[in-house]
Amino acid sequence: MSDLGPLGPDHNPFADDHEQSDTQTASPKPQATNQSNHVARSEANDATSEELAGLQQQQWQEQDTHLDVLSASLNRQHELSLQMNEELDLHHELLDEFDRDVDRTGLRLGGAASQLDRLRSSLKDHGSMWILAALIVGLIVLIALFK
Repeated sequence: MSDLGPLGPDHNPFADDHEQSDTQTASPKPQATNQSNHVARSEANDATSEELAGLQQQQWQEQDTHLDVLSASLNRQHELSLQMNEELDLHHELLDEFDRDVDRTGLRLGGAASQLDRLRSSLKDHGSMWILAALIVGLIVLIALFK
């Protein structure tokens, strides 16, 4: 195998310069150091993975808490909307009843107005005769009282 220099199989681009010089020398002690460094990095990666998993779990719990709060808020809004709907239905019924009462009162007022119109036209046409009849009735009552 040819010497690949810095691109050799033991080359680590993330290692310090000191480690690169150790790996380029062919002594058994640096290989043991590389293996112990590899084990230490693996443990660090495991710890980092556990920390990441813990952080992810914590974020999920926070999201769950926020979603629970949002869900409770939406449930309250739903209940309020149902109550508002019931109240609107009640108001609609009351307005319908009020409308019927107004229509009925309008019809009665129309009938009373037509009766007043007939009385007024009758008084216009026969006003003097009605006055004379009322005076005669009043005179008869007075005579009957003083007799």
